[in-house]
Amino acid sequence: IRKLRLPVGARMLDYAEGILLYRLGLQIRARRVSTGRDVLLRRAALAVLEHNGLSYAAGQRVSSVAMVNVQAALGR
Repeated sequence: IRKLRLPVGARMLDYAEGILLYRLGLQIRARRVSTGRDVLLRRAALAVLEHNGLSYAAGQRVSSVAMVNVQAALGR
């Protein structure tokens, strides 16, 4: 079991493919559990991480990012 600490005020949103997805304010951030590498993915109010990628809502628009792009942002 590995414990991760998120920044104060962060809210965990989801977990998939070894990636923890969380929100900090309007930042949607991802942290690779194995390495601890943390990146800003998007600015949005809501997001979900699935095996095929990230879906997020910003205003009235819903968009998605392929998992290969999420993984690339975190470095393989």
